[in-house]
Amino acid sequence: MKANDPEFSKAFEKQVLRAVSTIVVFVFVYLILLAAAIFLASFGVVVGFMIGVAAPSLLTIGLAIGLAGAGVFILVFLLQFLFKRHKIDRSALREIKRYEEPELFQMIDEIVAQVGTKHPKRIYLSDQVNASVFYDSGFWSMFLPVEKNLEIGLGLVNSVTKSELKAVLAHEFGHFSQRSMKVGSYVYQVNQVIFNMLYDNTSFDEAANSWAQTSALFALPVMGAYRLIQGIQWVLAQMYGLINRSYMALSREMEFHADEIAARVTGSVPLQTSLLRLGFSNESHQATLQFFADNSGQFLQTKNIFHSHAACMLQLAKRNDLSFEHDLPKIEFDDLNKFNRSKLVVKDQWASHPSVQERIERLEALQLPASTLDHSPANSMFRKIDEYQEYFSDKFFAFFETNDSPTQLSAAEFEEKLLEQWSSNDMPPIYNGYYEFRQVEPFDLVAAQPQNQTVVLEALFSQEKLDLVLNAYAMQQDIQTLKFIEQNPKSAETFDYDGERYGAKASKYLVQRLEKDYHEINYKLLENERNAFVYFNQLEANISGTSLLKKMYLRCFDFQRSLDSRFEIFDKINEAIQFIAIQTPQEQILIELRNLKKIEVQFKDILNDILNADFLPEFVSSGILEAQIIQDIELYCSKDWEYFGSSRYLDENLQVLYKALNLYHYLLFRIPFLLKKQLLDYQFSLIK
Repeated sequence: MKANDPEFSKAFEKQVLRAVSTIVVFVFVYLILLAAAIFLASFGVVVGFMIGVAAPSLLTIGLAIGLAGAGVFILVFLLQFLFKRHKIDRSALREIKRYEEPELFQMIDEIVAQVGTKHPKRIYLSDQVNASVFYDSGFWSMFLPVEKNLEIGLGLVNSVTKSELKAVLAHEFGHFSQRSMKVGSYVYQVNQVIFNMLYDNTSFDEAANSWAQTSALFALPVMGAYRLIQGIQWVLAQMYGLINRSYMALSREMEFHADEIAARVTGSVPLQTSLLRLGFSNESHQATLQFFADNSGQFLQTKNIFHSHAACMLQLAKRNDLSFEHDLPKIEFDDLNKFNRSKLVVKDQWASHPSVQERIERLEALQLPASTLDHSPANSMFRKIDEYQEYFSDKFFAFFETNDSPTQLSAAEFEEKLLEQWSSNDMPPIYNGYYEFRQVEPFDLVAAQPQNQTVVLEALFSQEKLDLVLNAYAMQQDIQTLKFIEQNPKSAETFDYDGERYGAKASKYLVQRLEKDYHEINYKLLENERNAFVYFNQLEANISGTSLLKKMYLRCFDFQRSLDSRFEIFDKINEAIQFIAIQTPQEQILIELRNLKKIEVQFKDILNDILNADFLPEFVSSGILEAQIIQDIELYCSKDWEYFGSSRYLDENLQVLYKALNLYHYLLFRIPFLLKKQLLDYQFSLIK
């Protein structure tokens, strides 16, 4: 029996039927639009010809050509997708051959035989914690056979056993083991067709603008054609939402089916354990890359970044009290939601993959045993693993250009510096994780007076109080999600809350209920935090007689109160610069820039407030905030920058703006954290 023998589920068949239906609807709508476009093109050509013949002159001939051209433009717009080809960028990949890695190719041969599919055309390596099958696609690939390529991420190889790698690869091949899977390809291509006509029109727009600028006689017909094209795009946008939602639902069922095929190749367990670990491995991979990005100014590098990735996984597992199995972190099902207290379950209809929890539950239900398991590291099957890892390490560090010689860290040195960095951001253990999910919320310091009862430090940050914090945090997240559903009822027709099914209209009622519950919990937490202030304030008075603690609290409160308005100005200015990323007529550019200048006045006022904050010199001098960040923001605030001149954008000036905007967004998260940590560290020092 081959691994592609499992029958399709009823849910899968339902989604296939729905996907086919949406394709049929799209084809019908498209043919109507195409017929209308052919009529308009023909009408434009005929009318233009008649005008030119009836009253031949330079003016009428120009107008005739303009009318004919406008009709043709609409037709070209609807047919351009026939000639577009989506080619995958392979610059970040490295191809490997059978003679280089015979053991890997032998494993792939076994999977191909068991799954009953074709061998990939080419096999590539990447630096990702992932594996995928990809191919270059176009409209005609729906009808012509397409050879597929396999990508294997070295981050994935770095974090699985041989059997787990085989399970992951079997899942990828499982997507192409049945002809019925072709439906997914059809829906994908239709999505691409609509996407191209909606958003990938740069060359078409440039051609139309060039044509319109040739003569004033051509401009008017082209503008009319553009209006009609905008109407067509509106219709296509409605179709895109319908088809994309259908495709995502089908895609989730395809993932379940590919999981079952993989489980029939290796058994259920290897795919389960790899799925559980890959999120953790990816988090470690990103933390590793971020470490070197953050320290690029100090020219810290490493010869093999995957050794650093392994060290990061090891230390992250220890920090989370995870056990180890086969020299790899063992992630249990419960670890996925260790701090999640949310009672809201919303099926994300736009997600292309089911959640890891859903996939694990399906695999556990299959209970397919494995005949043999190889728990040796997947890295060991590659003959040239060090060469590949160093190749991708060099590619990563090539992004950080420097004239200085970098300092090469060994895995042990990286581990030491990583732990130092983590330690500098850790909250003291006495808080028991209380402030990991909680800001220093404002309350009345004057009214916070000593009570008759004795305040016990351990009670302030007990497990009971931590549970209140986690519940309040989950409620905030649930309220935000429910408010989105209330404003966009089509985003979720139904959802579950606390085990009960609700319709979208019930979101308003639940928001009111949850906000009431949240305010009750938050009141208890604020009362607890007042008691904490009283406790540490008395401690400070007994030790030093200073009032530094109160000053630190007020700093936290002031910044916390200003966050909403500061994020609001970030959104405004970010929205105001969107026109730069799209083709915009020069007259419109000047209008948009005047609007941007008005918002920049408010933006620079807020930036100057941050630059003049009394805590900033302290953060910079201690090194917890980079001086270069402040210098880049000061440069932006130093003058009124021009962003457009002589019919072109001034890219260097725009880069100053973009950098300031990105740094501002970073500071809106970083400064509250640093203020909170400064306060908590000071309180801890009073105890010590």
